[in-house]
Amino acid sequence: LRVLHEDEAVAVVFKPPGIHTKAGSNAKFAALEDALTAELSPPPRDAPDALPLPLALHRLDVPVSGLCLVAKTRSAAVELGR
Repeated sequence: LRVLHEDEAVAVVFKPPGIHTKAGSNAKFAALEDALTAELSPPPRDAPDALPLPLALHRLDVPVSGLCLVAKTRSAAVELGR
């Protein structure tokens, strides 16, 4: 997993082919979301809208590689989901 950008609210990560984007998609295979907590810094402790876990804001199919936008706060998820 390559982190190309990270700040307190969002991250951009490269998803390699062969893994799911969303956790829980299929228990037999690894998922990008499963690795995010270990790879990304948590939001500041005083961030009132911090998400409990980083959230991939879109999906890429398993055989596809590419960039995924990840929200670390609720406000970032809402703004980027518009």
